[in-house]
Amino acid sequence: MRINASTGAISGITNLTATNLGGFLTTSNQTAITTVGPLTELGINTTASTEYLSIKGSGSAYLDGSYTRMCRFVGSNATPVEFQIEVNNGSYGTSTNATWIGNITANDLRFGTGSTTQMTLKSSGLLGVGTSSPLAGIHCVNQATYTWGAGGFTVYRLRTDSGITESTLGPITYSVMGGIFAGYLGCEAVVMSSDRRLKQDVSDVSISRIKPLYDEGRVKSYRWKSKPDQYEELGLIAQDVLDLGYIDLIEMTPNDDENLKSSSDPALEPIGVKLSMNYPRLASYNMRMIQHLMAEIEALKKRCN
Repeated sequence: MRINASTGAISGITNLTATNLGGFLTTSNQTAITTVGPLTELGINTTASTEYLSIKGSGSAYLDGSYTRMCRFVGSNATPVEFQIEVNNGSYGTSTNATWIGNITANDLRFGTGSTTQMTLKSSGLLGVGTSSPLAGIHCVNQATYTWGAGGFTVYRLRTDSGITESTLGPITYSVMGGIFAGYLGCEAVVMSSDRRLKQDVSDVSISRIKPLYDEGRVKSYRWKSKPDQYEELGLIAQDVLDLGYIDLIEMTPNDDENLKSSSDPALEPIGVKLSMNYPRLASYNMRMIQHLMAEIEALKKRCN
């Protein structure tokens, strides 16, 4: 090892280990250190105390706007892909002061397990799960298995292979699921197959089939137990609708929520099964009832005239 007295430059070092060096002494023109032996931990601009590697930004160097570039990774190409990890220099008390992880260059960001890509975020902003070529904001094609009606209950479904709405006794297991939603699903439009060429046993619905729902069904106001401080909502109670016999308006799915582990009436509220109201199907009921009321109004007009 040689130290230049006039410049402080260190040369002649190609290998350092934790056994022969207690720390690093550097100068601006130091010869590159090519190998560092095993270290217990490493702190950059800080002391590593509860982690193996700790990096603290100065707030004045390696800045990207209000962020500090904590790590930068580039390939060996002349025009390389560049990946960075950045941290905002502001207080954590401001929620918008965030961390940033991603590619600086316009390249896809991929996530994987088992040496296989499982999720791809395209440079265009499209996210693919199970596909590296997403065609929408979120595009899922991976296979997941889920069972409906596990307790032997009736399951109602709209088949995408035939466009037929049908009911059948569970359990029904699907092995190719693109997505499973247990909460609210918000969108601007929902499109379902309705082509008559895909349907059979088509017939008009008599008013007697749906009228009891409007005669005896009651719209309730309520708040969710999981969100007691949120605003009051209006809707139907699934058990009430099921008790009226409208099983085609009720969906049943297994759920481990603590509130579902007890029941006052197992026939109407099975243990471990969540009941959901099929409001899209209720739209057809409403249309039929509106048609009936319009016919009644026209009949009354004729009698009055």
